[in-house]
Amino acid sequence: MRKPKKSSGKTIFEQVPIEVAKAIARRETGATAAGLASCALCGNPVQLEQCKINEDGKAVHDICYLTIVQRRQPTGASVQ
Repeated sequence: MRKPKKSSGKTIFEQVPIEVAKAIARRETGATAAGLASCALCGNPVQLEQCKINEDGKAVHDICYLTIVQRRQPTGASVQ
């Protein structure tokens, strides 16, 4: 059995260092150095580590996004 590799401080996808990924996310979402961005749907602060990204690349709360998606669904359809 192989030993798991030690964390190199990089994300799994693209092997981008975590700090670089966070810096890009802050820049793209307009987040503060504390990792807070404004939700594109409600305007309240949202932490980058806990937010979702909408189709426009903006940070949103998961509940805000789900609310919008559910409103777009035809009557009788459910989001799974």
